[in-house]
Amino acid sequence: MQNQSFNSSSDKIELTSMSEEEIIRFIRKAIKKLRKYSNKKILVYPNSGENFNSKFKTWFGEKKINNKEFSSWIDESPDIVGGCCRIGKNEIKKMKSFIENGVKKSI
Repeated sequence: MQNQSFNSSSDKIELTSMSEEEIIRFIRKAIKKLRKYSNKKILVYPNSGENFNSKFKTWFGEKKINNKEFSSWIDESPDIVGGCCRIGKNEIKKMKSFIENGVKKSI
């Protein structure tokens, strides 16, 4: 599991992850437990799915949000959905359509 982070402040709890398959179960379980034991807002935001090469300071890989991961987050009804690393307005529009219309095509 790489590039997974957890951040908590007084009014929210944030979860973010890369598009790795094994993270999906972790995020779902975490959201369920946070709902059960906390009254804080739950935020989820995927990144572009690309990887960062810190040596060369460049991004590489396919720019594509993991639909299965994103769908599993939405199934858990987070309070806020946004975008993390390298997510722009086009991806946000696609995520909004995905949520509002149940569109299951690639984000």
